[in-house]
This record gives sequence, structure tokens and C-alpha cells, in this order.
Amino acid sequence: MRADVAWAQALKETGYFKYGGIVLPEQNNYSGIGALNNNAKGEAAVFESPRIGVRAQIQHLKAYASTEALKQPCADPRFHLVKRGSAKYVEWLGYEDNPNGTGWAWPGKGYGYSIVGILKGILQEPKESKEATDTGNVPQWQKDAFKKLVERKIINSPEFWEGRLGETITIGEVMGILANTL
Repeated sequence: MRADVAWAQALKETGYFKYGGIVLPEQNNYSGIGALNNNAKGEAAVFESPRIGVRAQIQHLKAYASTEALKQPCADPRFHLVKRGSAKYVEWLGYEDNPNGTGWAWPGKGYGYSIVGILKGILQEPKESKEATDTGNVPQWQKDAFKKLVERKIINSPEFWEGRLGETITIGEVMGILANTL
């Protein structure tokens, strides 16, 4: 599974980690697994740790994209409900956009396309040199998110990352951080 797709989906599903929908931050559910239409706040899957929450998200994406077996024990409580291999393309994750008549989001018109749009935005973000970075202009919500990631032990080298909050990071660095959660 592509880590950048999971990251973009997490940004979409959590409102860029501001939340405000059905899923609460303490549920460690970064992709809205089990957050069904008409559910109340907190009525979605709950994962015991950020690592397990990310694993469940990756497994759920894999269920749609592939028929290959999982490499880890299944953490996704809805894995068995997915028509395996039914969304080979991100754009097909929305039920109404999927020619196979299935999808992550229901009715989901434009769901996968919006994830692709987030990916395109990430790729178009201008790259800054380390010398041109100004950590004083980092928004408070990013500083708060960094603190949460450190507290939850997703980032285990805060001294390295804290000085880089104003920098653009690479997809490889995001994958490295995500890998610490698996």
C-alpha cells in the first residue's frame, strides 16, 4: 500500500487532524473505519493505539486494492465486509465512482478524487531549503499535532523533528514516521 495515499486519506478523514466529525482523536481511527452515516460522535471503530489504527487503515485500503493476504494479524474490524480487489484505483474508493458497485465511502461521489486532489496538493507544495525555513511561522495546530505525536510515541526522536517543523518533509520521511506506528 502507498503510504502517501493513506496519509492523504487520513488528512481528509480527520479534517487535517482537527477532527470535528464522528471520529474523536482518542479513537486512533485516522480513516473513519466504521464511521457510518447517521452515527453519533464516537460511534466508529476504536483502536488501542495509533500503531493499530494505522495498521487497520492500511489493511482496509489493501482489502479494496488487492486480493493478497495480510502480512500482519487483521486489526481492521470491517476487513471481512470489503469486496477484495474492488477498488484498484484511489478514484474508485467512492461507491458512486466505482464501476464494481462498491467503495469505502457511501454514497461517496468524488471521495477518491478528493484524496487524489490532496496528493496533488502535497506534490505541488514548494520545497524550501533548510536555510530558508522559519519555525516561528508554524501554525499552532501543527505544533499541537507534533506534541500529540510525541506523547503517543509515534515520533520517538522529537529533538530531531522539532527544529524542522517549518520545513517541507519528503514522502519518504512521512513513510518513516508511519512505519513507526506499525
